[in-house]
Amino acid sequence: MVVCDHGSYAFVFLSIATSNMVATSLTREDKNDVQHKISISLFVGLACGMGMLVLTKFFCPHLLTAFTEPKNLHMVPAANTCVQVCSL
Repeated sequence: MVVCDHGSYAFVFLSIATSNMVATSLTREDKNDVQHKISISLFVGLACGMGMLVLTKFFCPHLLTAFTEPKNLHMVPAANTCVQVCSL
Protein backbone atom coordinates (compact mmCIF):
# COMPACT_ATOMS: atom_id res chain seq x y z
CA MET A 1 0.00 0.00 0.00
CA VAL A 2 2.90 2.35 0.67
CA VAL A 3 4.00 2.05 -2.94
CA CYS A 4 0.61 3.19 -4.28
CA ASP A 5 -0.04 5.82 -1.64
CA HIS A 6 3.32 7.53 -1.82
CA GLY A 7 3.35 7.29 -5.59
CA SER A 8 0.03 9.06 -5.84
CA TYR A 9 1.09 11.77 -3.37
CA ALA A 10 3.66 12.86 -5.93
CA PHE A 11 0.81 14.00 -8.19
CA VAL A 12 -1.00 16.25 -5.71
CA PHE A 13 0.47 19.20 -7.58
CA LEU A 14 -2.01 18.54 -10.41
CA SER A 15 -5.06 19.48 -8.36
CA ILE A 16 -3.40 22.57 -6.92
CA ALA A 17 -2.09 23.80 -10.27
CA THR A 18 -5.37 23.08 -12.05
CA SER A 19 -7.41 24.93 -9.43
CA ASN A 20 -5.10 27.93 -9.63
CA MET A 21 -5.09 28.08 -13.44
CA VAL A 22 -8.86 27.60 -13.78
CA ALA A 23 -9.62 30.19 -11.09
CA THR A 24 -7.35 32.70 -12.84
CA SER A 25 -9.09 32.07 -16.16
CA LEU A 26 -12.53 32.33 -14.55
CA THR A 27 -11.72 35.73 -13.09
CA ARG A 28 -10.89 36.90 -16.61
CA GLU A 29 -14.17 35.33 -17.78
CA ASP A 30 -12.39 33.51 -20.59
CA LYS A 31 -14.32 30.25 -21.04
CA ASN A 32 -12.11 29.04 -23.89
CA ASP A 33 -9.04 29.40 -21.69
CA VAL A 34 -10.82 27.54 -18.86
CA GLN A 35 -11.59 24.63 -21.19
CA HIS A 36 -8.02 24.66 -22.49
CA LYS A 37 -6.53 24.59 -18.97
CA ILE A 38 -8.82 21.74 -17.91
CA SER A 39 -7.99 19.83 -21.08
CA ILE A 40 -4.26 20.19 -20.48
CA SER A 41 -4.64 19.14 -16.84
CA LEU A 42 -6.66 16.06 -17.80
CA PHE A 43 -4.01 15.06 -20.33
CA VAL A 44 -1.19 15.52 -17.81
CA GLY A 45 -3.19 13.54 -15.22
CA LEU A 46 -3.80 10.73 -17.70
CA ALA A 47 -0.11 10.64 -18.69
CA CYS A 48 1.00 10.58 -15.04
CA GLY A 49 -1.54 7.88 -14.21
CA MET A 50 -0.42 5.71 -17.11
CA GLY A 51 3.19 6.23 -16.11
CA MET A 52 2.44 5.18 -12.55
CA LEU A 53 0.54 2.14 -13.83
CA VAL A 54 3.49 1.07 -15.96
CA LEU A 55 5.95 1.63 -13.12
CA THR A 56 3.89 -0.39 -10.65
CA LYS A 57 3.33 -3.13 -13.22
CA PHE A 58 6.99 -3.69 -14.04
CA PHE A 59 8.98 -2.39 -11.04
CA CYS A 60 6.70 -3.13 -8.11
CA PRO A 61 8.27 -6.51 -7.19
CA HIS A 62 11.67 -4.82 -6.93
CA LEU A 63 10.27 -2.03 -4.76
CA LEU A 64 8.46 -4.49 -2.51
CA THR A 65 11.60 -6.58 -2.15
CA ALA A 66 13.40 -3.47 -0.91
CA PHE A 67 10.69 -2.97 1.76
CA THR A 68 10.73 -6.55 3.08
CA GLU A 69 13.21 -8.48 5.14
CA PRO A 70 14.79 -11.60 3.65
CA LYS A 71 12.67 -13.89 5.83
CA ASN A 72 9.46 -12.31 4.44
CA LEU A 73 10.25 -12.57 0.74
CA HIS A 74 7.52 -15.18 0.34
CA MET A 75 4.98 -12.36 0.86
CA VAL A 76 6.14 -10.30 -2.14
CA PRO A 77 3.86 -12.01 -4.74
CA ALA A 78 0.75 -11.44 -2.59
CA ALA A 79 1.77 -7.83 -1.89
CA ASN A 80 2.43 -7.30 -5.59
CA THR A 81 -1.10 -8.48 -6.40
CA CYS A 82 -2.49 -6.08 -3.80
CA VAL A 83 -0.55 -3.17 -5.24
CA GLN A 84 -1.68 -4.03 -8.78
CA VAL A 85 -5.33 -4.01 -7.69
CA CYS A 86 -4.94 -0.77 -5.74
CA SER A 87 -3.11 0.97 -8.56
CA LEU A 88 -5.93 0.24 -10.97
